[in-house]
Amino acid sequence: DHYLEVPFDLSDVFFITMFRTPVKLYAYLPFPGYREHKSLRTARELGVTIDAKPRYTVSYGNKDRAWAMRFLREKKLARNKLICLHFTGSSPQKSLPFIEGEQIMHHLKQEGYDLLLFHDKNSYAREHSHYSSNLALTFISHNILQTAALIDQCRAFIGIDSGLAHIAAALNKKTFVIYFREIWRKNSLALGNYVYPYTYRKQGQYLLRELKSFFQH
Repeated sequence: DHYLEVPFDLSDVFFITMFRTPVKLYAYLPFPGYREHKSLRTARELGVTIDAKPRYTVSYGNKDRAWAMRFLREKKLARNKLICLHFTGSSPQKSLPFIEGEQIMHHLKQEGYDLLLFHDKNSYAREHSHYSSNLALTFISHNILQTAALIDQCRAFIGIDSGLAHIAAALNKKTFVIYFREIWRKNSLALGNYVYPYTYRKQGQYLLRELKSFFQH
């Protein structure tokens, strides 16, 4: 018996997806299989089209940019040769095996690149082995805006499906994203013209080949 007076035009409706639950949990549930995120399914049932183009951006201030430039100078890292890496996720199932990360680093070093490997303090402490400083400089992030400013200076980003990959995509960086399940790739929000998705296969099969193709584009 009550009516709501809406003081604005509802001709435009925006459907916002939020992927909060880690999709890796679905792999352990006794269901036929995780095929479509509930947000995507709801949008489809409502007849709503989700814009697949990247609609998000990352911005940071001049102070963060100056900090990043100073960091690169102090560490003697050249922007035109800098590749940012992120191989360790929230669990071993979402992390690149150490030996394969090492192979990638050896290949990139042979190509003449400077390598900057990202960690947070928890992922760094959790790792049983750490990459040699002769291969890559390890950066333990404490500030997300400084991290974004550093990624924005790199020539390309190579990493697992994670928040850092999303930042790189939002910054329109050339980004190679490693997904450990095909369904994670299909539901990822790390989108953009410069994003190269790769679904991980057993023992990293074809990984280096795909990386070489990534750098040729």
